[in-house]
Amino acid sequence: MGATLTIDLPEEVIGTLKQAAREDGVSESAFATNALMNYIRLRQSRSSRRGMAAKEDIDGLLRTMDNMRQSAERNGLTPEILETILNEK
Repeated sequence: MGATLTIDLPEEVIGTLKQAAREDGVSESAFATNALMNYIRLRQSRSSRRGMAAKEDIDGLLRTMDNMRQSAERNGLTPEILETILNEK
């Protein structure tokens, strides 16, 4: 048995909850628990995707920088010259 959570819901939400629980053939408590768990999983998934997107952005930036470095070297620009150019104000 789990813990009890008491929340105040607007009447229209209660009506929708009761109808959805009836349609799914489950108790209102089971329906609400399932809905909350689905919402929590969705939030975790979004958070995880944001972290992955940030890592992909960084990886993409590093690949671009490496490609630029290789191109510069092919064109005779040494790391020292690049450093000088990048540090000019």
